[in-house]
Amino acid sequence: MKSIQIVTLFFIVFMLASCTSSVHITGRYSNSFTAVGGELFDFNKEFKKFEYYWKAEGIRAYSSGVWTQNEKTIFLNGFNEKNINLLNVESRVEDYTDQNRDEITVNYKKDLHDIFTKVDILIDRNTTVRISGDTTFEADNVKTIRFKSYLSHEGLLLGTPPYIDTLYSPEIEINQIGESKNVSFKFDVSQSDFYRVQLTDTIIVKNSREFIWRKKVFRKIKD
Repeated sequence: MKSIQIVTLFFIVFMLASCTSSVHITGRYSNSFTAVGGELFDFNKEFKKFEYYWKAEGIRAYSSGVWTQNEKTIFLNGFNEKNINLLNVESRVEDYTDQNRDEITVNYKKDLHDIFTKVDILIDRNTTVRISGDTTFEADNVKTIRFKSYLSHEGLLLGTPPYIDTLYSPEIEINQIGESKNVSFKFDVSQSDFYRVQLTDTIIVKNSREFIWRKKVFRKIKD
């Protein structure tokens, strides 16, 4: 009889451990349910990406990156000292032999309510082109292109000053061997990117609807 009780107890403990290790999180979690403040995590289970916001009458901190989970522990790999100032730009270069000039296409869908974020294209390190959204233009014999973005809020007092003045993309080389090119770029940037903070940390999962981060409890928000 005692052996049966031991086996039963072992089976229950095993089942509880299995259930605990299989708990996963997805969606949005917050430590506050007020409309004006608090911290929020948004987890994308499909792509294993996350975003973190801290808001208090405006944004105060932002981070994003990738995450992994091992049983009850989530590992966050967000911005660090190497990528916190980096503007990520996808690029594609193709021959454009039917034309005499280079064609440059930029896919940048700006939030219509964001009037502070500005984006410039630096062509060959000395020509600056301001863009405010998706655009296409032509140029002659382009060798290099670099993007920079910054906030312009002259005369306005922000609740929290931005932590980053300017975001830069790597310098993108356009191979020129006497032929014109069709160059396409795609990127996203918003006001929150200038409030980036470094975030490499761990989260302890309690269940699918609740976790603990830095001694604070975060609960799932209904979609």
